[in-house]
Amino acid sequence: MKKASAWLLVIGWISAVLGGLVGIFIGAHIASAKATTGHGERAFRYDDYSRKQGIPMVVVGLMVFALGVWLRTRGSS
Repeated sequence: MKKASAWLLVIGWISAVLGGLVGIFIGAHIASAKATTGHGERAFRYDDYSRKQGIPMVVVGLMVFALGVWLRTRGSS
């Protein structure tokens, strides 16, 4: 397991807070990506700290995205 790079976390959080789908996808990738080890086992690609950043990143991104969609559809009536 490795730690997610700082730039990936920063771009993911900025995109999630601004409601971008990029932040949702980055967060989902960090939280769930797996790799095959040298022994043929599947293990998470990123460490616990990084995965714990990815899950709330997805939640925040979805909430901001949903709020944006709701505000746009509410104002167009």
